[in-house]
Amino acid sequence: MNTKQQKNLAAFLLVLVLIAFLLYMAFSSQLLLGIMLLVYPCSFVVFFVVLYFVVKKAVKDGILESK
Repeated sequence: MNTKQQKNLAAFLLVLVLIAFLLYMAFSSQLLLGIMLLVYPCSFVVFFVVLYFVVKKAVKDGILESK
């Protein structure tokens, strides 16, 4: 694994950790949970679109092996 792949892998993992942290914060706070429920349909679609592009970029960069 070369340096570029290691940097991309680090960024990929950082994005996953950030998403997990945001979800944790949203569900631990009632106020944020209320906001999440208001924008839930939109955020759900946006989340999967972003996730799709992150995974697609990771496959392109060779971090994840496409089957």
